[in-house]
Amino acid sequence: MEGITAKSVWDAHRFTAQTASDGGKARIPALKVRETSGRTIEIRDNAEKSKVLHKAFFYDPPPDHRVDPNHQYPAPAFRFEEVTDEQICRVAKNLSPYRAPGLNNISNSVLTHCIDLLVKFLGPIYRATFQLNHYPEKWKRFNTAVLRKQGKPDYTIPGAYRPIALLDVLAKLLSACVKETLEYHTDRLKLLPNRQFARPGCTTTDSLHLLVDFVKSAWRRKEEVIAMFMDVKAAFPTTVIPVLIHDMREIRIPQEYTDWILGKMTGRETVISFDDYKSDPIPVRSGLDQGCNLSGFNYRCYNTSQIKGSIRKKSELATNYADNAICATAAKT
Repeated sequence: MEGITAKSVWDAHRFTAQTASDGGKARIPALKVRETSGRTIEIRDNAEKSKVLHKAFFYDPPPDHRVDPNHQYPAPAFRFEEVTDEQICRVAKNLSPYRAPGLNNISNSVLTHCIDLLVKFLGPIYRATFQLNHYPEKWKRFNTAVLRKQGKPDYTIPGAYRPIALLDVLAKLLSACVKETLEYHTDRLKLLPNRQFARPGCTTTDSLHLLVDFVKSAWRRKEEVIAMFMDVKAAFPTTVIPVLIHDMREIRIPQEYTDWILGKMTGRETVISFDDYKSDPIPVRSGLDQGCNLSGFNYRCYNTSQIKGSIRKKSELATNYADNAICATAAKT
């Protein structure tokens, strides 16, 4: 407890708030699933459990994403930049070394300690994924670890669990490099709303200060405030990839990046892991990867219209932090 920092205080809170138990021994019991007929059945077989959990974690794309294939996009706001060896080394050394590995069991620590030796091989491979418009199939297959949501009263329900995507570390390093470039240019050119707080240098506290200031300023003018707080259910899994690509092109991100992201998100497969069981690979047809470095930035592009479409005048406030949004308005009555 004496070594807690601002980054680890939430982890400490999670451990102290949960009931006393050996969390490492927790196993998934028989799952209860309600059929369309209304009858509840119990799933005891691990293979069937993995299918039920997959259905709870991942969503099929909508039948019609409603993106016009002939839509005319504005010119890119900046030029495409290749990933450089210097960038790869810098980003690799900043990775958290002891994160759980993906299916190839290569740890981040291999990259943090040996990137000087590996960069001469990784650099050409990373650049080729853009030059050849090809994303390796092995990087599209990942492990989904099933974890309990803390404090749930009933763990026989699939919704009481959450997925953590354990991606290939080589793919994660490339995604981190792309994220660094895209964040730099979008922040430099102010392509994304400044009231999106899920970005470097901004916190949830900043969004709360903004709301408090908006409310108190209205009260000083003798006005009333109405606010609506929204939380997007399953934000990453429900992201529609064609719409994401459309939104990124609309904010003038170069097509080389959006084509690469589309290739990265197409043809994915996951292995569901829980207890001592690993499922066969199951297709993932939509959504963003929970454990990818780039997913947070992609979601900022995806929900940009939520902010831009809500701000009409000074008496209105619209802001969001990832999948949580606040919309408020002030008036005399």
